[in-house]
Amino acid sequence: RNFGVDLHTGEIKFTCGSEGCSNSQGKPKDEPFKEDNFLILTRSTQVVRSVDIKNGNEKWNFSVGQHQIRFPPAARPSEIDDIDDEGYNVPHF
Repeated sequence: RNFGVDLHTGEIKFTCGSEGCSNSQGKPKDEPFKEDNFLILTRSTQVVRSVDIKNGNEKWNFSVGQHQIRFPPAARPSEIDDIDDEGYNVPHF
């Protein structure tokens, strides 16, 4: 899942997932986001579940999450030192 977060307010401007993208009002997003004052926050989660085969109840689960912050390609602050394989700026803190 991806989130577009406003740099000044922290407001989530848009979200994208496997079901598509929508803006902060929940409407489908048909045109590109034109502002450059935002970050792209990506959350990836993997889950392994154990299920009892007799009754179908979940016995346990294990989940691992990873978060990544990127500047959109149009926003290229001069203090950024690196660009990843997809062309996004990678900040160094």
